[in-house]
Amino acid sequence: MGKGKVCPHSTALDPSNPLIYNQKITLSEKGRGFVLSFLALCVLVFAAAISSSGSAADGANQTPQQSHTPKQVVHAIIAALQDNDTPHDGHGIEVTFAFASPGNKAATGPLSRFAQMVQGPVFGVMIGHRSASFENYQVDGDRAVIDVILFTAAGTFVGYRFHLSKQTSGDCVGCWMTDAVLPFEVTST
Repeated sequence: MGKGKVCPHSTALDPSNPLIYNQKITLSEKGRGFVLSFLALCVLVFAAAISSSGSAADGANQTPQQSHTPKQVVHAIIAALQDNDTPHDGHGIEVTFAFASPGNKAATGPLSRFAQMVQGPVFGVMIGHRSASFENYQVDGDRAVIDVILFTAAGTFVGYRFHLSKQTSGDCVGCWMTDAVLPFEVTST
């Protein structure tokens, strides 16, 4: 067959073909139930995929893992704080606390005290921020520093320097965790 020719035996695209365009399909009661159940299942699967914002692996990204790099840890924290109340109120703060090193937790915990601090004037703009950029990523052995510039919900820029360390004892040996997060002024040049 040459370019632009249609096979003379093809009926798939012929609107005058009653076998394709004018067929009436009748389903039994059982068949309709199956089709409706199948469609409902498809809708549920699609809705679950959308609401989870990714795969089941995303949940693992919200807890310390030996496989996480310092940058992945900070990304997980920043993403969780951006959407703090999903899947429940304060979830982003819980994720942030989960990534706090034992020394950090000793100084800022328990979680209720930590939540008050994160919601306060110094760190509160991290919650619900519009966007983030990650800069000055430095790793030196078992220590790391990452600067994060946030564009806040109020339309301003703020900076935070994350200090992380690879844990050598406790429940999270080999995991990168935050030791401190310090604000810094963002200036434009």
